[in-house]
Amino acid sequence: SNASNHRAVSARKPKLPPLSTEDDSDDESDDDDSEDDGPSASEILKQLQSPEMYSNMKWKDKAELISQLGNKASKEDGMHVRPQALNIIQDALGGKNANVHVLRSALIAAGLIGVSMGTDLIKQSSWKTIMIETIKLLKNKQCFSLAKKVLEQLHIHGRCFTVANSLEFIAHVLGVGFNSSTSGGKRNSQVTELSQPRKSSAVGGNNI
Repeated sequence: SNASNHRAVSARKPKLPPLSTEDDSDDESDDDDSEDDGPSASEILKQLQSPEMYSNMKWKDKAELISQLGNKASKEDGMHVRPQALNIIQDALGGKNANVHVLRSALIAAGLIGVSMGTDLIKQSSWKTIMIETIKLLKNKQCFSLAKKVLEQLHIHGRCFTVANSLEFIAHVLGVGFNSSTSGGKRNSQVTELSQPRKSSAVGGNNI
């Protein structure tokens, strides 16, 4: 019975997560790294930064690469690519007719990188667009749940932003105190659309 127990325990070891296989790292460290890690954050970034490659990519490939970039850049050895990675995320979230899977990958990547950066996130030039586009996705039926989770993750767990230091971006989406002199009528119409659900609910008799 003892022999069978030992066999059962040894049979379970290979099924444990990679982080628990430190004892076997001396024997097959190269194989584990190549399989688990894949391309580096810099290599993934180059693919996404190439206009030719990006324009010819299928949405599946874009979503997968952005997801990988988020995972890599959120780790310590990916710190150096975080600003560029956020630029990629900014473009993905702010792009026209973006695929929902690409949007979801960009949201998740923003959450991972943002939490790893903490308060440094709001210092990035890309943060304004990321914040605004993420808030807008709260109206997207396919992304609103994930967008909400990412905002909560960045605010509560990552302590990346507060209402005070991001009030300008929130006001931008809501149309409160927003200067429209440089934006024309397009954004004003978007602000009207954002406020319509609240007005219709009030008209329908759902008083608060």
